[in-house]
Amino acid sequence: MRERRAFLSYNNDMLSPTDFEVDVRSLFDMVSDATQVMATARDVPESVESLVDQFDVLLSVDAPERGLAGIDPYLGEVLLAGAVVCLKGLRDDNLEQRRRRVRIGLERIRQALRDIVDEAPASELRSSKDTVKWLAETVSMPQARLAGLLGVSTRTLQRWLSDTDPARPEADDEARVGAVAHVASHLRHVFTGPGVVRWFERPHPSLGDRAPQVLLDDPMAYPQLNHLAARARSTIAS
Repeated sequence: MRERRAFLSYNNDMLSPTDFEVDVRSLFDMVSDATQVMATARDVPESVESLVDQFDVLLSVDAPERGLAGIDPYLGEVLLAGAVVCLKGLRDDNLEQRRRRVRIGLERIRQALRDIVDEAPASELRSSKDTVKWLAETVSMPQARLAGLLGVSTRTLQRWLSDTDPARPEADDEARVGAVAHVASHLRHVFTGPGVVRWFERPHPSLGDRAPQVLLDDPMAYPQLNHLAARARSTIAS
């Protein structure tokens, strides 16, 4: 098993995006190794048990403002839930149940870490310009339609997407881009790219038949928008 590295350790007060990616990828590798070991093991090997015992440190549960800061709340919940399943599994006296529960918990953690790595471009840990590029690739829609969703002109969007133009979203534009990207990071697991855009445009029963896109004009409504998207993803996954 690869050498273990701390995942956003509480000893690190400030981490750069690069540090974040390295640590998450390192933990992802460790958990992936453990799931492979568990696939053929008849019991929970000592190496896997040791990894599970250190999830509280690796996930920095005593300092969530550092350990899980910047992580999609949905994925943060999946990480912690997976850790709980693993820990409860270790306490099970039934050998088969013990092994099964640890495998299930590890797989949940592995999938959440995989998604965190995949969605890093859509998080606060990336520049607003990089987030726009990630969003354009994810939704794969005509620029004019994406620009409308972001509340800017097509020309402005093109400047944001350009590698040679330094223009980037700032202030209110940056907040709106971030809100759309967070919603897209949830919905891309449920819909196609164009389907993500249509979700914004169609009336939603939880909004009194208003379209979610309407909420993009009010930064105070961004948490509600993200919650709706997370609930759609959670419903499909359950």
